[in-house]
Amino acid sequence: MNSMSAAGQQARPDTGQQGPQATVDAKQPVGQVIPLRPPRHWHDPLKLIQEDAPDTSLRIVLWTVAVLVLILLVWAGFGEIDIIASADGKLVPQTLVKIVQPAESGVVKELLVQEGDSVQAGQVLGRLDTTIARAEGAGVASDLAIQRLQVRRIESELAGQPMAFKAGDDPQLTAQVQSQYSAHRKAFLDSLAQEQSILAKATHERKSAAQTLNKLEQTLPIYAKAAEAYGWLEKEGFYGGLATAEKQREALEKVKDLDADDPVMTYVARNLEPYRGFHSFMRALPQLLARQPACEVVIVGGDVSYSSKPQGAASWRAKLLGELNLDLERVHFLGKIPYAAYRRLLQVSAVHVYLTYPVVLSWSMLKAMACGCVLVASDTAPVREVIREGENGWLVDVFDAEAIAARVE
Repeated sequence: MNSMSAAGQQARPDTGQQGPQATVDAKQPVGQVIPLRPPRHWHDPLKLIQEDAPDTSLRIVLWTVAVLVLILLVWAGFGEIDIIASADGKLVPQTLVKIVQPAESGVVKELLVQEGDSVQAGQVLGRLDTTIARAEGAGVASDLAIQRLQVRRIESELAGQPMAFKAGDDPQLTAQVQSQYSAHRKAFLDSLAQEQSILAKATHERKSAAQTLNKLEQTLPIYAKAAEAYGWLEKEGFYGGLATAEKQREALEKVKDLDADDPVMTYVARNLEPYRGFHSFMRALPQLLARQPACEVVIVGGDVSYSSKPQGAASWRAKLLGELNLDLERVHFLGKIPYAAYRRLLQVSAVHVYLTYPVVLSWSMLKAMACGCVLVASDTAPVREVIREGENGWLVDVFDAEAIAARVE
C-alpha cells in the first residue's frame, strides 16, 4: 500500500488545478495507468480510533442499566411484597348485634363544629331541622286530645250524664266526640227499651202462665170427677157412651195441658253409647228426677255403639235400664226421629245435656245452641272450644253423675 501511495505521489502533477482537466492528460497514450489524486482526509479506522475519543453516551446508558439491575437484585433479596386479594364476602358477627341509631331522627340543618375541632361535654355540635318534629308533635298532641275526650265521653256514658266540656277543648274534636256520645247514647237507650219490652212481655207471659196453671190445677179435679160421674151414669144406663167419652176427653186434655207446663230436659246423640257420655247421663237421672218431680226427660238416639258392646245386654240402653230404677213415664226414648221433629223438640227444651269424650264435636250441640237451649256440657277438649262457662253454657265432668245432676238442677 505504501508503494502505491508513493507511486501515486510521483505521478501526480503539481499544477494547482482541480477537476478532470487537471488530472487527465490527453497526450498520454491509451492503456497507461493514470494515477488519481488521493483525497485530502483518508478514512483510516485505526487512525480514527487513535486520534478520536469514543462517544460517552453509550457508556452512561450501560452504567445506568447495570446500577438498576443491581438495585433490583438487592430489593429482591431483602424486600417484601404484600399480596392483596379482592372477593365478595359478608361480615358475620360472633356476638349479639346492636343497632346504633339516634334517639331522634331528622335532617341536619346546621353543623357548629369543623373537622379536627376540640369539643367538650354538653357542647352543641349541630342543629336538626324542626319541621318533622313539629309535625309529629302536632299529631301526638291531637291524638292525646282525642283520647282525653274519649275518656270523658266513656265516663259520661257510664254515669248516665251529659258530656261536660272544658275551656281549651278543640271545637272540631269536641264536635266529633259529642256526635259519638249522642250515637252511643241513642243506641244504648234503644237497646235498653228493647230489653225492657222483652222483659215486660216475659213477665206478662209468666203471669199468664201462672194464672193458667192455677186454673188448671183448680179445674182438673172437677173435670176428673165429672168424667168419673159420667162413667158411673153410663154404667147405670142414665147416660150414653158418647157423652161419657166426651167428658173423659175433656178431662184428658186438661191433664195434658197441665203436663205441657212441665220442664223438658233433652239428651241427643246419634247412638246411645259411652263415647257420648250416655252412661253418665243415665246414672244422673235418678237424682234429677227426684229433685225435679215435674221434669220430663226426652232421649233421642239409636242403639248402635261404636265403642265396645256391654256384657250381658244387647245395648247400653238395655243394660242401664236394667241397672237403674227409673220412672219410664217421665223418661221417654224416641229413637231416631226426623229433623223437623228434632228441631221442635229442641225449641221446647228447658235444658239440653251434651256429654262426650275428647273426640269430634257433634252437630247436635251446635244445633241446640242455635235453638236457644240452655246447655250443660262435658268439660272436654272439643266442647271447651265452643262453650264459655257461665256465658253460653256450663261445663261438668263427663264421668261425675252427681255433678251433672247438680248442674242441671
